[in-house]
Amino acid sequence: MKILPPSGSRSKAENIIRDCIKNLPSKSSEIALWSVHVPEHATKEFSEVDFILLTRKGICCIEVKGGRVEYTNGSFIFINRFGDKNVKHEGPIQQVAGNKKELQRKLRDKFPDLNICLAHCAIFPQCVFEADDDAFEDEPYLILDNKNYSDDPNLWFENFIKKVFKRFKEHRSYKHSKDLSDDDLKRIRKYLRPNIIGIRPLANIAKEINAHIHKATEEQLDYLESITDPLNRRVLCRGPAGSGKTILALKATEVCYQNGEKVCFLVRNKAFKQYIKRYLSEEIEILCIEDGFDSSDKFDSVVVDEGQDMLNVECMDKFESILKDIKKSKVFWFMDMNNQSHLYDDFDESWLTYFQDGFSSINLTRNCRNPIEIINSTNSIAGTNLKGNLEAKSEETKISLVNSNQKIKHAEALLEMIGFFFEKDIAPDQITIITFETLRNSCVYELDALSKQINKPNCVDANLKKINFFDVLSYKGQENDFIILIDLYSDNDAKILGNQFYTALTRAKVQGAIIKHENLNLDFNV
Repeated sequence: MKILPPSGSRSKAENIIRDCIKNLPSKSSEIALWSVHVPEHATKEFSEVDFILLTRKGICCIEVKGGRVEYTNGSFIFINRFGDKNVKHEGPIQQVAGNKKELQRKLRDKFPDLNICLAHCAIFPQCVFEADDDAFEDEPYLILDNKNYSDDPNLWFENFIKKVFKRFKEHRSYKHSKDLSDDDLKRIRKYLRPNIIGIRPLANIAKEINAHIHKATEEQLDYLESITDPLNRRVLCRGPAGSGKTILALKATEVCYQNGEKVCFLVRNKAFKQYIKRYLSEEIEILCIEDGFDSSDKFDSVVVDEGQDMLNVECMDKFESILKDIKKSKVFWFMDMNNQSHLYDDFDESWLTYFQDGFSSINLTRNCRNPIEIINSTNSIAGTNLKGNLEAKSEETKISLVNSNQKIKHAEALLEMIGFFFEKDIAPDQITIITFETLRNSCVYELDALSKQINKPNCVDANLKKINFFDVLSYKGQENDFIILIDLYSDNDAKILGNQFYTALTRAKVQGAIIKHENLNLDFNV
């Protein structure tokens, strides 16, 4: 049976059931929906059904519980792999039945002509369910545990689902229900897809995507061995935004340090230096062209990140001034040239010839930080050709249109956007605001309610747990879960802003948001 969405970073228990559903015999138009949000639940702000099977016989809502599950003295006890216990009076059957009821109400309103059998059940695929039989009053035939699972996982699941439907078909509420046709199933699926499925909490989506990012960047670390190969004393690593350059640069620095080399991490941007300090040992030197650069120390190895910003006479002279031996010192140079992310006016492309002799070349091709929604938005606006490497499904980039160039109006729209994220349980420090103006001229300072919620400009203070606020140039190389782009007015030229959009929007790991004048055309074809 086909499952939508086909993948997701969920529990091991859900993955077990997902595989069983995939192997479930199915007819045309039968499908399973995974992680389905149930809006307007009577007693809960948010509730979710793990799986919904849309079949000819009817619809079955499935609740999956991992770990060990017990029932005693009128309470359910859920025990995870660490032995932690969570006691609840509401059981999985009650939970899924409540969700099913809300779903049933919506389907009856939408399809009054259909008499649908709606079944529900709970599955504990990692334990044999232990219950005090005298006290347990819930229908035991609606629960499947892993007894006999190893005999044949597919039949174990398939036979259970058949029994569940048989039981519900015999119930007086569904005695007159009719099988669904292919057309009926298509209508139901078409309704559920945009109205229910995929409306998971943003906080949950953020966790899932961060898990995918971790996996993707681990894959990128395969390049570390070739970058730090003793035979490669000078390496040029090029790649687009989000391809893992900074992660590799940090790891290369650590390898040099562990090998006993005197190593330096060199950057140009002051804000980027402060960002990097969070990830390197205090014993490793970080030098910054724009912040107290000192060439008195000489280094066996120099790692340069955001190297495209260094391509001019002054920066290259300073770089060479810290090499212990201009010919023999190791150099690891990381930069993004493919999509013209350089934002400094003094960028000199002729310096690319510097890397033609003596440098081994490594090219990263895939973005491993941004979900496809961010990549599509960036490609559409900036005219780039980023290619993704994440399986996780995120949310589309949010666009807020303002019909005025007054900064106060843009500030009000920003306050509303922040409120939207707060309502989704997003923490302030998960959000970064990036202005396309100078910091002083930003709309942020039009409202006291805004300025009180943000960190000091171009500075991350993790202790304050506030929203971050940066200009585009100062946020190069950094990242956060949610990025809000502001100060985009009708007289801006979107084509000129292409490099800035590329740099700013790809900072988002989960979702981007853009607040702009309604007449500023971004050619937003997502």
